Amino acid sequence: MNANSVKTVFQSIFLVSLFLFRPASAQTSTNTCTSQLNALKGVLIFNPTPDESSGGNRVLYHWYVVIGTDFYIRTDHWDGDAVLVEGPLFLGPYDLVEPESESVPPSALPLCLDFTPRILSITKNIAGNCALAFAGGPNRIYQVQAATNLVGPVFWTTLTNNVDGGDNFTSDASGHWSHTDLNATNFSARFYRALLVKAQVNYAVSSNFAYVADSPHAAGDILISSTYGGYPVVSIGDYVFMGSYLTSVAIPESVTNIGSAAFAGCASLTNIAVGASNPAFSSAGGVLFDKRQATLVQFPSGRGGTYVIPNSVTNIDPYAFFFIGGLTNVTIGDSVISIGDYAFGSSGLTSVRIPDSVKRIGESAFFGCSAVSLILGNGVTNIGDYAFNSCESLTNVTVGGGGAASIGFSAFGGCLNLRSVTIGNGVASIGDYAFTECHSLISVTLADSVTSIGDGAFGGCYGLTSVTLPASVTNIGAYTFEYCFNLKSFYFRGNAPHDYGTSFFSDPATVYYLPGTTGWGSTFGGVPAVLWDPQATAVSVTSGHFGFTITGPANAVIVVEACTSLSNPVWVPVGTNTLTGDTSSFSDPQSSSYPQRFYRLRSL
Repeated sequence: MNANSVKTVFQSIFLVSLFLFRPASAQTSTNTCTSQLNALKGVLIFNPTPDESSGGNRVLYHWYVVIGTDFYIRTDHWDGDAVLVEGPLFLGPYDLVEPESESVPPSALPLCLDFTPRILSITKNIAGNCALAFAGGPNRIYQVQAATNLVGPVFWTTLTNNVDGGDNFTSDASGHWSHTDLNATNFSARFYRALLVKAQVNYAVSSNFAYVADSPHAAGDILISSTYGGYPVVSIGDYVFMGSYLTSVAIPESVTNIGSAAFAGCASLTNIAVGASNPAFSSAGGVLFDKRQATLVQFPSGRGGTYVIPNSVTNIDPYAFFFIGGLTNVTIGDSVISIGDYAFGSSGLTSVRIPDSVKRIGESAFFGCSAVSLILGNGVTNIGDYAFNSCESLTNVTVGGGGAASIGFSAFGGCLNLRSVTIGNGVASIGDYAFTECHSLISVTLADSVTSIGDGAFGGCYGLTSVTLPASVTNIGAYTFEYCFNLKSFYFRGNAPHDYGTSFFSDPATVYYLPGTTGWGSTFGGVPAVLWDPQATAVSVTSGHFGFTITGPANAVIVVEACTSLSNPVWVPVGTNTLTGDTSSFSDPQSSSYPQRFYRLRSL
């Protein structure tokens, strides 16, 4: 090819990047899109693309319809003192406005243009081939086509990619992809376009049955086929659409099995419909249930606000409400017995009330949710591992009262603002690391039913200053209260549990034990252990009367004695207090009658 021919090819390619690139058809009417686009005319947008943001240019986008469903943009660039008018350059607004835009958020872009592809640039390499850069929707499948003329009839040829020779191109997380046309030098002119591949539900066949296979690039409104290759489509695999860009799903009568988390995390999904004759599944209000509506399978992730679970539901499936940030409140009915793994994980719930009917809360069921308060019903017998882990807004927790037998591994770990924990009757075991790294925790109350506290259960709880364990506790794991830097007093009501030597690692604590209990030495858990005698704390003067708070073993009867001199003391009883909940208040009405007075405590 001579120099003039090469020049012709390059010019033709440049022109098509300006005028001839055609996207897939928009999904809504032209009138609707025109109205949406008109609202954006003349808007000034800063740093809309990576290339322009690095140079700090300002770009004014003018949006308008040319013909049919093809949408064009004209851009006016301010570059120093010059105004460079270019256009129409691109088709479709997707990815032209980044989240940091000062004028137009991505949510304001016309929905009818989402994922419309466009050509960003066309360059010529040393060999004379054409290198094209494209932009569209993130993680989507596109085809690139080429033609040699635009005078009818026009024949578009689908180009293969340079990686595996396939017909499809997959955009990256930013919506970009590229292609080098290795055959460009064989033509005197070459025109290009890109198309969004809409049929993005993948099927496979096994044992004379078809099923929906992994389809991460599925998007928009999809209708799952009832047959594939002559075989009935009977199932939808685990995670096949998870995190995809679905907006609605229609499930045919033939599908009788839906795998775990098949539709979880689809942030644009607002409706799931099921064929009326389907023997296994049904839908109500766009929510997916089993046929009897006893199991809630999937709540559409694109919906938010509030939702009341129907009274017919006894089970909430794993991932049913997973990663739904806009969901702020769900009413769990008194008929619900089980909440599945990850059911409400990473959701936007602001409060959680678990009714008495619930027996099981699955692994990570509320992991990372936004709840501030949590009320657990008396019927809960098992709280799964990580069930409420990383609920950073949670401030108080009450567990038990007749139900929960165990609290799982790190069930409340990382709840950074949790201040109060009450473990009620019925809870026997607190799992390893159950409350680890709850930095704001200042109060722990344990019922007499607790027998075992696992390794690291309260490790890193910086706010704790004092903890009392009931006599029922017979096992404390290794490093159970490690790095509780402000924990100074630890009270045991019962005999000494097995000593791992590390329960209070790096703590300034002193362990106190009751008279008559057994197994105690001079240290426990790596810190000093001493007899638990009553102590006077919180000294005060109220209405001229000297007083203080007495702390000691619950129900202990404490006699307060006083004298006026320590050089020749004559101790006189001035009060008798019975400790309720480890404390009692004492006030001496005669204190103002003496220039000085000394006090001591003794147990009866």
